[in-house]
Formats: sequence, C-alpha cells, structure tokens
Amino acid sequence: MAKQNKKNKYISYVAIFLVIAFGATYILSIYPSNKFEQRKTQVVKKVNIPFTKHADLQIISSNNDTVHNVNIEIVEDDFHTQQGLMYRSSMKEDNGMLFIFKDEKPRSFWMRNTQIGLDIIYTDASGKIVSMAKYAKPYDETSSPSNYPAKYVLEVNDGMADKWGVKVGDIIKWQRLKK
Repeated sequence: MAKQNKKNKYISYVAIFLVIAFGATYILSIYPSNKFEQRKTQVVKKVNIPFTKHADLQIISSNNDTVHNVNIEIVEDDFHTQQGLMYRSSMKEDNGMLFIFKDEKPRSFWMRNTQIGLDIIYTDASGKIVSMAKYAKPYDETSSPSNYPAKYVLEVNDGMADKWGVKVGDIIKWQRLKK
C-alpha cells in the first residue's frame, strides 16, 4: 500500500509539472518575443531626458562660410557617452550632442534605444569633418563606423547634414556657455 501511495504521489508530481510546462509554453506562444519588445519600447517612450545646452557650435565650410549654428550638449564621460541620445523621443532641429573623446582613433556608434533618427558626424582633433553616417535608423544596432580616426562626434537629427549642406572637409568650432 505504501508503495502504491509513493507511485501515486510521483504520478501527481509529474502531472503537475507537465501541466505547468504546457501552460508556460502556451502562454509564451500567445505572447511572441516581439510583443515583449513592443512593450519594452512603449515603456522607453515614456522616458524623455530634457536637452541641456552646454555650448554654441558652428559648422564652417571649407571656404570659411558658416554652414549652420547648432545648440549642443557636450558629453565627455563614459556613462554619458554610452547613453548618448538614448531614450529621447525628440530633439529640436537646431540641437545636437557633441561627444568629446580623450584621443583620436576610429570610432563607431549605434542606435540602441535611440528613438530618433540621427546624422552622425565624425571629426578629427582639429574639428575637420572626416566622415558622416547619415540617416542612422532608430533602434538599429548596426555599427556606424568613422572612415578615419575621430576625436569628436556630433549627432544631429537625421537629414540635417543634407539640409544644411554639411560636407566632409567642413570644420566644427564650439564655444562653451559661461556658467
């Protein structure tokens, strides 16, 4: 009799395990992973980090004409460099973010958790534009490398480089705001 009770308990445990396993499988099948991604994206869209102007930046053409003036946030530390423009739902047309690195070397940016399309402008230590990655798509984790070593990276809304007529060889200059 005791042997029969052990066998019945074992069968009950196996049956409960199978019910839970099949239930979990069913639940996961009706909520495919892209549904979870959509939910995650919806949560991200509720967060919006405000723009903080740190400097005025000028883009100057090779013939010394001002192409455009941009209000910029400056990013110099590792944490803010990693965050960049992530989690921002919009940015005004004349705003951008300037990443300042300690050294000049090949750079690469991606668009993880970045909700707005961007033009990524790479410049050397003198501020000369060495390459651009235009129309980087939101949430795209594909790497957008610089073609040459860069010390500074300017991100602006996608399409602005074309609209403003920015070209490789143009120069950026900026002046920090006085505190």
